[in-house]
Formats: sequence, structure tokens, C-alpha cells
Amino acid sequence: MKIAILTIPLNHNYGGNLQNYALQVTLKNMGHTPVTVNYKKGVRRSFARRYLSRIKRSLLTNKMQPPYKITEEEGILIEKNHANFIKEYIIISDGFYSEGELKEFFYKEKFDAVIVGSDQVWRPKYTPKIDPFFFSFLKGDDEIIKIAYGASFGTDVWEYTPEEMSICGNLIKDFDFVSVRESLGVEMCQKHFNISAEHVLDPTLLLNKKDYIDVLKRKDLPDNKGKIFNYILDSSGDKKELMLRVSEVLGKETFSTYPYKTIKDSFKINDIENYQYPPVEAWIKSFYDADFVVTDSFHGTVFSIIFNKPFIAISNKARGAARFTSLLKMFGLENRLVSDFADVNAEIINTSIDFDRVNAILESSKETSINLIRKALDIKKYK
Repeated sequence: MKIAILTIPLNHNYGGNLQNYALQVTLKNMGHTPVTVNYKKGVRRSFARRYLSRIKRSLLTNKMQPPYKITEEEGILIEKNHANFIKEYIIISDGFYSEGELKEFFYKEKFDAVIVGSDQVWRPKYTPKIDPFFFSFLKGDDEIIKIAYGASFGTDVWEYTPEEMSICGNLIKDFDFVSVRESLGVEMCQKHFNISAEHVLDPTLLLNKKDYIDVLKRKDLPDNKGKIFNYILDSSGDKKELMLRVSEVLGKETFSTYPYKTIKDSFKINDIENYQYPPVEAWIKSFYDADFVVTDSFHGTVFSIIFNKPFIAISNKARGAARFTSLLKMFGLENRLVSDFADVNAEIINTSIDFDRVNAILESSKETSINLIRKALDIKKYK
């Protein structure tokens, strides 16, 4: 089958790019042909308009204090390693900026099925124009199979306006199959949309450790064997203190695979290498090398589980804490999630994880999730 995937824009987000890669690999392994739809959710502007806008912005920001806005050219350089990964490993369409363009593309390509997911595709905070992620551009099309796989609301707070709830609630009733990534998402679908949804794994968990090791072809990747992987998205003094505590308890060095700078602190960037995101392959290898992981990232937690590495997950309320609790509860690892850093002591750090048990749960959940995808794609047989 020819299958379109609609997900959050692929950029410099390690987890976002890898969940899309994993879903494509899973579909290919089933014999299908997946294509990720490069929906930009913005307004296409001519070069002249972009140039004039850049001049105007430069004049304004030159008078302002940091942080300065990263220019389009700087952004390309910052994200180049991710762009290389996407080019090599992900089948992706040209960019589309409107529902009209999406509709025209789908009409031309004649997809057999379309999947929305995974990641926070159903979170209005991250997708301000959210109805295309409920296939508003396919309204009335009963030929294409409409599937949500591992879609996430991202948070335990309902963020939809009454208008969004009404529009999306009507659109979701046209879906052939709905599944969500968090257990709370099942409740939200029932409560707010009156729809039954299945609870499934994040796509990255559908592949195994060997699948990711096979991606590590680059010979120039850093060697951090035996160290503590510090993968912190939102740095703070408390988190730095926690890293020092873990390092002292374990007697190991820490390392990071993340840009040295993420906030532009000068009008023009002269040290672009400090802002560049390391290769996706280097990020994966960080889990392979690490003896321990400290992270406030959902996918950082996921890959710690995939690579069977002991970890501490820091609850990230701003980015969506419900994602962590749902994931860790599935594996009985709630004790690895912390919000009060004062509670992290040597006993917690040294407590081992029964990965034999975790892996058994993962294999069972993986089989269930993959079978649900197969059944969803064969849905026409059951109608």
C-alpha cells in the first residue's frame, strides 16, 4: 500500500525525527511504501518578501537585547546534521504550506492510507492550526484509510478551544482507526470526542536496539564509553547540581550530545559550530556508550529503555509530564521519574533496573502495537 504520514515538522528534534524514521521502517517491513508529508503549517513567501522582512527584522533586532532571532541561513547551518539524516533515511515529500496544497497533493498521489502521528500532533500548543492533523483536507473522502497511530495530546491539561473541539470532534469520527501514545489520551478521546482509542507504543519502540546500531555507519562519532549521558533540554541550576551528584555517586564523567548554545546571544553568529546540533547518529551512539543517563526528554527516556541503560528521568511539565508518567507506568519504572531533586540520593541512583522484565513487557507491547497497525491497514476487509 502507498501510505502518507502526517507528523510534526522534521527539524532538529532527535525524537521527532526518529519516531518518523521508525514508523517508516515498520511500514516498509510490512511491505508498504510510506511517504512523510512535509507540511510546514506556515505561509509561503517569495524571496523578495523574505529578503525585505529580513532587513526589517535586522534593523529592529539590532536595537534590542539578546536573545536575537536566528536567521533562515543560520537555521540551515544549525540543522544541517539533521537535514543530512532526513535526506538519507526518510522518504519525504516537497514542502506544503496550506490545506489546499495538501488536498491537491493527496488527489494527485492517490494514497491508499494516511497516518497521523506520532508525537504531539494533537497538541494545539505545538500545532496552532490543528484541524489538518485531523485530516480536514480529506473531509468527505471515504476511499482513503484514515489512521491515527500514537498521536499525542502531550499534556494532562485539555488545551482545545470549544471551536477546535467541535471541528476536530467531527473530523475524528471519520477515522477508521484511532490510537494514542499515552494512556491519558485514551481517556481524553473518550471524554472530549466520544471516540474509543487504543493505547500503543511510540514508533521508536517498535524497533529494537540492533536496528538503531545498524544506523551507526559514521566513523567519526565520539567515543564516550562508560560515561554518564547528560541529555537535558531545559538546563537549570538544579539540573546541573543533580548531574554533579550523579557523577559523584557513580564516580564517572559526564558528557552531552547537544549544542553548546541554543540561544542566540549576538546580532550575528560567528561561532556557528557551537549552535549546531550533533548528528542523529551521534545522539543514538550516546545511549550505546553510556553507563547511565540523566534526561528531561521523553525520547531520551525511551532510548534509555531501548538500550537498557539505567536512568533518571526529570519530569518536564512545560513540555508535557503526562508523556513520562504513561511511559514509565507501562514498564513499572515510575520510581525513575523525579520532580524534586532533593529526593535523588545514592540509593535511588544505585538502584538497578530489571531489564529482563522491561524487555518482556516491551516485546509483548510491540507485538500488540504492530498487529494493530496491520489490522488498521486491512480495515476495509472488516467493513
